[in-house]
Amino acid sequence: MLTFVTDIKSPGEPDILAGLETYDLVLGQLDSNNDSLQALRFSAPKGGWNHNELTLYANLLDVGDAYLIPPSETLNLGMACWIGSTEV
Repeated sequence: MLTFVTDIKSPGEPDILAGLETYDLVLGQLDSNNDSLQALRFSAPKGGWNHNELTLYANLLDVGDAYLIPPSETLNLGMACWIGSTEV
């Protein structure tokens, strides 16, 4: 199960979703045999991503990480913002 680090628990924490609400959600697992990313990609919901929306996808991946990436970009982790993992 994925744990997203996008919730704000105290007033001093930054909102890491700010400006990324319309990005695509990418859930992926690196394949250690060939260093490729096996991924699922989802468009942002109509109102944009928030912590509660993201947690609806938490059970879709047993092992791996979650990223937000611009919708027009090819799958490139260099352009992605890491937002969670099964290892958190």
